[in-house]
Amino acid sequence: MGKRISLGLLFTVNEGWIGGTYYILNLIHALGTLPDAEQPNLVILSNRTADYEVAQQTGYRYLQYRNPYQYKRNWLEAAVNKGLRMLLGNDVIDKRLSGKEVSAIFPAVDDAVFDQVPHKIYWMPDFQHCYYPQFFEAWELAHRNQFLAKVGAGNSRLVLSSAAAAADWAQTAFQKHCPVTVIPFAVTHPPIDGYAIETLLQQFGLPAQYFIVCNQFWQHKNHMVVLQAIQALQQAGVTCHVVFTGKPDDYRNPGYYNQLLAFIDAAGIASQVHLLGLIDRGAQLCLMQHAVAVIQPSLFEGWSTVVEDAKALGTAVIASNLAVHQEQLGSNGTYFNATDAEALAEIIATYLQQGSSVPPIDYSLHIQQFGKRFYSMLQQVVAGNEAGA
Repeated sequence: MGKRISLGLLFTVNEGWIGGTYYILNLIHALGTLPDAEQPNLVILSNRTADYEVAQQTGYRYLQYRNPYQYKRNWLEAAVNKGLRMLLGNDVIDKRLSGKEVSAIFPAVDDAVFDQVPHKIYWMPDFQHCYYPQFFEAWELAHRNQFLAKVGAGNSRLVLSSAAAAADWAQTAFQKHCPVTVIPFAVTHPPIDGYAIETLLQQFGLPAQYFIVCNQFWQHKNHMVVLQAIQALQQAGVTCHVVFTGKPDDYRNPGYYNQLLAFIDAAGIASQVHLLGLIDRGAQLCLMQHAVAVIQPSLFEGWSTVVEDAKALGTAVIASNLAVHQEQLGSNGTYFNATDAEALAEIIATYLQQGSSVPPIDYSLHIQQFGKRFYSMLQQVVAGNEAGA
């Protein structure tokens, strides 16, 4: 058996961007479906042991922890280096993350602590800032563009999650010499057998029939169109309840959540809008499973975790007609123009009358495929670069 590949995973539990947290956890689960000999050593790179403890909950066998930012030498080690530097030309004692510990890091960032790691694999969730620059501050736009320009001009691998994102990348103004691999991700859910829907309905004060939106309250997630659809239905004499989960905060637009609250109040739809905030993951999934449908109204996505959640749960999805949503759902989705509240209202009314169903799928195959594609890419990067490619 060949040597097991070691991959450094940058991982932080971040409630401000929970999708990024889930992405790494889903990747670990997917790699755990590979044959044992192909499962890489995964080194969780974080300055918090709490992040490692969360990663350990995946049950992955080959998991380690390293704080790459604790690389300062003590006074004795510094003295030894100083004494031998003139003789040997380099430091003898170096505590930075080395190529002996990991062959590659993912998702890569440019930081001096990773300079000795031979291979960097970058990841870009989407190119939203190219289409909606108004949702970003000037410093963040500049930072993203500088990052992409550096990635595009190099020869390190860039992983994208959808063909739609790859098409967006091809349209950017950045140099694109780097190799690109498209790897759609799949989700792995914690067990939800212990959650009773009747208990959750009572806990959150919900009716038996409801739709659900599971997005953080960022402006591009487009919650407003759903609220407008609820208002339109109310004016037509149709009562529709919608549950919203997600952290009520948009660091780019701090006033966005309050704007939504003001609309809810002015439209007189507060009794039909259920704002739960960031709730327990298992409870969220149970609510999604028993919803009439998941509504995903985003103006932009790279590859939607929410859509994958719904697919894995067998729940119907009403989604904005983005190319990436259609790539994810195909004929199993119901689509509307993201700015057309009336169209969304009509779809909701139809679902209320007729119910919803989706053809069953074996979602475990999607998880396995995610692991296989990522491992194949990792092999290519390590073997190709070691060969001087």
